[in-house]
Order: sequence, then C-alpha cells, then structure tokens
Amino acid sequence: MTYFHMAPVLEQDIQKTLPHGLAHVVISRWQRTANPAKGLADLAAAVKADKEAARALAAVRNLHLPDGLDLSADNETIEARAQALAAKFEQKEMLGMSYQHMMDAADKEGIRSAEVFEQQLRKIAKAAESEDEELLAEGIAGIKGRLKEKKWWKRQLYKFLYRAFEAILRECGMVHRRAGLYISNEAFKRFEQRKLKARAFFEQAEAICEETGESFVLAELWEHSMANPAIRRMELMTRMRGFDEISRVHGHYGCMVTLTCPSRFHKKLSKNSADNPKFDGSTPRDGADYLQKVWTQIRANLGRAGIRIYGFRVAEPHHDATPHWHLLLFMEQTHKEAFRRVVAKYGCRADREELGLNYFETDKERTAEARRRQEAILRESGKKISRAQLKAAMKTEDEFWENYSFRFWQKSRASARVDFKDIDPAKGCAAAYLAKYVSKNIDGLTNSGESMGDDDEAEPGTSAAETAKRVGAWASQWGIRQFQQIGGVPVTLYRELRRVHVDAEDSLLYRAVHAADQGDWGKFVALLGGEDYAFVKRADLPLALYKEETDERNQYGEEKAAILRGVVELETGEYLISRDKEWVLKYGGSAAAWTRVNNCTKISEADFAAVSDTITYKIPSTPEEIEQTLAACEEIDDLPNWDILPDESWDFDLYGFEGEEQGKGRLKKAEQDKIIAAAREAADAARQKSMAIWKFKDYMRRLDGLRMVKPLTDDTPVIKQQRRQRYQPRPRVWTVDDILARGQELLAKIGEELEKLD
Repeated sequence: MTYFHMAPVLEQDIQKTLPHGLAHVVISRWQRTANPAKGLADLAAAVKADKEAARALAAVRNLHLPDGLDLSADNETIEARAQALAAKFEQKEMLGMSYQHMMDAADKEGIRSAEVFEQQLRKIAKAAESEDEELLAEGIAGIKGRLKEKKWWKRQLYKFLYRAFEAILRECGMVHRRAGLYISNEAFKRFEQRKLKARAFFEQAEAICEETGESFVLAELWEHSMANPAIRRMELMTRMRGFDEISRVHGHYGCMVTLTCPSRFHKKLSKNSADNPKFDGSTPRDGADYLQKVWTQIRANLGRAGIRIYGFRVAEPHHDATPHWHLLLFMEQTHKEAFRRVVAKYGCRADREELGLNYFETDKERTAEARRRQEAILRESGKKISRAQLKAAMKTEDEFWENYSFRFWQKSRASARVDFKDIDPAKGCAAAYLAKYVSKNIDGLTNSGESMGDDDEAEPGTSAAETAKRVGAWASQWGIRQFQQIGGVPVTLYRELRRVHVDAEDSLLYRAVHAADQGDWGKFVALLGGEDYAFVKRADLPLALYKEETDERNQYGEEKAAILRGVVELETGEYLISRDKEWVLKYGGSAAAWTRVNNCTKISEADFAAVSDTITYKIPSTPEEIEQTLAACEEIDDLPNWDILPDESWDFDLYGFEGEEQGKGRLKKAEQDKIIAAAREAADAARQKSMAIWKFKDYMRRLDGLRMVKPLTDDTPVIKQQRRQRYQPRPRVWTVDDILARGQELLAKIGEELEKLD
C-alpha cells in the first residue's frame, strides 16, 4: 500500500507562513486527504491535498492584516498594537484631520468603518438635515473618541483576526457538512468555552433591589429572559401565528420567499461538498451584506409601488456557511404578481447569466452592445444593419420583467436564486411554513421539547438539536442577525405591556395590556394598527414607549440613551410604568458592584478581571438592563492557552437579539457619500482659510524683518544688525483684530521712515 508524505519544501513553507495551530491543522488535513482511511491512496488524492495546502498559503499571503500583526499574534502583541493605533489616531486628530479621513485610515487597518460607525453616521446625517451643530459635533466626537481608545481597538483587532482566521479555515475546506458544519470546529470550540465561562459567571452574580430587598441569581434571570432559546422560540412562533391570523381575517396573500447568494459566494457545492470553481473568496459576512443590499432595493421599490408587506425574515447558513434568507410575507391579493416581479428583478440581477437570464440593466448598456454587434457584423460580412433593428431584439431589465409569467418559475434555473411558495391555508397555518427554520436556528426543538428532526444541511441522521448550537456559533462569528420582523407593531411595546398587570378598563392602553398579557399578538396588532392593521407606520401608532431623558454622557461624549420606563398613550397622555425598581448587580457578595471579588468567589481574580474588562461598567438599574447584561456577559474571553489563537472577548451577538431598533436599515450609500462630500468640502474650506492666515502671518513677519533699525540720514554710524533667528517665536494667540492692528502699526512706521528719507 502506497503512503504519501508531504514534500519537505511545502511543509517548511506551511510552518513558516501559517501560525502554529493553523499549520498543524493544514498538515493533518493534508495527511488525511492524501491517505484516505478507506481505499487505496493514489496520486490524484495527493495532488488534491497539495492544492488545498496551496490555497491555504495563498489565502494567508493575500490577507491584508494591520501593520505589526499576524494570525499568531498573542495578547501582548495585540495590546501593543491597539495602544499604537490609539496614539496614532490621537495624533491625527491633533493635526486637524477630519473624521472622514480618520475613517478612511481605519479602513486601511481592517475596520469596516461604515458598519462600525453606523449610529454615529446616522447622527451626522440627521444633524446635516436639521442643521443641529451640537448633534453634528456629538456624532463626530463619537467616531474620533472610539478611534483614540485602546480598548475599542483591541476589540476590533480581535474581531478582525478571528474572522480572518475563520475565512482561511473555510478557504482550506474545513467548513462544510463533512468537516465542520456551518463553522470550523476550532471556532465552535471557542464559542462553547465562552458560553461555559459565562454560565459560571451567571451563577456567581446576583441582581438586588435595595428598596424591596429582592435578589435573583443571574442564572435564574437568564432562564426567564429572552436569552433563553425556548422563550425566544415561543415568542417568535406567537408573533408569526398572530400575523397569520390577521392575514386570514383580511384575506391577504401569503408567500414564502427564499433569497440565495450567487454561486461565487459559495465555497462548496451542495451535492457532494466538492470545491465550487466559481468561488471568488467571499466570506459569509460579504454574503450577508449582499443579501441586505438586495433587500434594501426590494423594499425601496415596493414602497414606490405602494405595495405594503408584513411578516418575518430568518437568516440561516448553507452547509459551507454561506447565508441565505427565508421570508414569510403577507400583502394584499392584488399585489401578488407585482411583488414577485420586484423580488425576482433584484434577486436575480447579479450574475444573471448563470441563471439563463439575458437582458441589459439599462438602455445605455443595450445601446453599447448593439453598437458593438453592428461593428462586428460590418467587419465580418460587410452588411449594414441598423442599430435600432439590433436593439429591438434585446431587452432591458424593466422590459424583461414587465410581463414575465411565473407559471413555470419552479422549473427555471432562476428558482435556485429566488424561490416563491404560496401559502395554502388548507394545508395548515402560515407559521408552520417558517417554524422549521425558526427552530433550526435556535435550539432545534419543538414546543413540546422534542427534536424537530434531522438537519437537511448536515449528514443524514444528524439531529437539528445538535446542529442548532453550530448555527448560533455561526451567527456570532460573522455578526449576522438571524431574525427580523418586517412591518407590524414594534415588539418592545408588546414586551413592556406584558410586564404590567391592571384592572379592567375600556381605554386603548388597558385593552392592549390585556391582549399582550394573553399572548394574543394578532389582537395586539389589530388594536394598535387600527384600519391599517399590520400595515401601520410607526409614526401613526397610538402608543409609544415612555422614556426618561438623562443628562449623562458616555466616555466618548455622546448623550446616553433615554431610560425606558413604560408605555404612554399619545392622545390622552395616560401612561403605565413597567419599570419602577432600581436594581444593583453584585458579584460574589461584594458590596461594590463589578469592582472587586471577595474571598468566597469560585472564579479567580485574574479571570474576573478579564470578565470585568469585557463588560460595560454600568450598574444595571432595571430588569431590561440586567437582561441586556446577561447577553453581554456571554462575550467573555476564552480559556487560556488555547491551541489556535489567544482569545479576547469582542462584540459577538450570541443570539441575534431583537429589540426596538428592528427593521431599520443602514444608512444608504448615497446619503453617506453626501455627508462625506459635505464634510470634505468644509474641511477643505477650513484648510484654505488656515493657509491664508498663515501666509498673512508670514508676510507680516517678513515685513517686520525689513524695517530699518536707524534711518540713513542719521549721523551716527550704523550698527550691524544681528542675524535674526530663523524661526520666530509665535504669539500665544493670533486673532484677526491682532493681525490688522499689527499691520496698521507697521505701515505707520514705514510711512514715518519714508518721510525722513525724503
């Protein structure tokens, strides 16, 4: 039996280029690929193993890492680099660089600044629209403040390194159903370790209400919060069932839509897990951004066409970690065909040639192609064909989809990219269509606590209850939001009203409380939506969240968010307080929350210091803040001395948590460009003004240097003037009035000297 060994040159190259842990993984995989356990090893298997190893080397060499870092960087190296970057951007601010130039510099360090500073860019856009200089300064200060902070850079560098490391493992073929389903085994191990440490921390910390003496261990609160997968699953199913009831009452059309990324985003083929020849190196994060962009275009077009929708969206991975979306949407029956055309138009636009769709996106592109064909025909055959005749045989995108029939859509290649499935009430409720995807992405269980069955993306016989953990790790690793409500009433109102208990009243506020308390999402939406039902806009809702403003600011000078206290009825001003207790979070019996550990703790002081460095040092004062702290606590450092990479907690979203901000898209590219252009123009104007002042100062200095010490008509001998210093000391403060006064003074003296010469 032939046994292949890796070439020494290749092995040395791997050990020299790759981090120790990754080099070990790549070499071990080479041995398994070149020498399969079943069957005889042959030369083809060895060649395949060499190609995989070469791809790993190429992926690392093509990776753009921040200066001074590599994939094997330890905690000390990352801390030093974070300190250097913070000092670098502090110097840039001192030199007067604009926030946009600093964001561009951050992009070169591997930071996705448009994504990271989304909230600050929203503030800047709002300030530009309302001409609010204070809000503009706050948004800019938030960007610059983060870029000057060491801890912020440390989190961002770890995020960049972890995602880069996972992308390389995926490039090496270690993420698919036959290796690491959805996520590499190394990243999944890190995720599980972090959850175990978080659980140990929860059992040592407690929330105390000093007013009433109530106290709860955080582990108990976790069991009753939205962080508990079972509770999250049941609430999602309740809301989907409510939407289904509304659609049945009003006769709305229901549709299941599946949106998938083009072939170039997929690393592996679905059938046999073989390499996809069209793969271009895109990461799952790139795939998520593509789907978000497509959905933004779809929603904008639907809005212009007056097509209103409501429903839910679920994001889940293919076996090779490429994301795709399932959407359960409802709309009026008359909009069925128009809705399908809009979704298919934008969902199939990219790489449409692989779907067998031949059309041009714009008339300009069609005209250019007609001209090219006209010249080719004339050159090859000498025949003259009019351009209009050639254009008549071509279609633009709008012309192609205008009268498209979806009768045979399921049999077309385009259905692999965008798929439609009508909801048939005779076969069951609409929620049942999406229940499988919801369960698969949370815990893989049904409402009765049993497994929902096998996972279609995994190897046959693999339970969804087992793979659901890997789905959560995948969403956390790549920062992908799993669930999102589309349209309808904000879920935060529903959750707040479920916190209060009131006597029977006939007002809208109290009827909404009873609907929420009964878990009747359909009735709750109908009460608040009025005649528009689930199509209601947030600005038209009769109820709103009651919040208390605060004068406190965070470490970046930004105003802290208002404190949520309850719900208010806008028309009458009547309100209900759902949060009337102040809570303090304490650890291990220590009186000072989050600051020290007593001698009775079960976690070492070093481990707790690492934990406390990850968690925001704000004492939670409400159950909601404690609930948010529970989710934040799961972002804890890995156990030390891990084989592949040192770990540091960074902003994972472990559960794709939903809240008040759901449904809001990112700032549009055109709006970003507009803000950036305005800021750049203002910076250029300020720079020109500064240069003009500097030139005037220099002119006045030179003019002062030309002044004679004594007039030539004086009989006394002229004393040789001492050589002036090359660099004159600058005044402490130069103002326009000072400059003008100095100029007038010098002109007067020059006039006196000229009169003496005459």
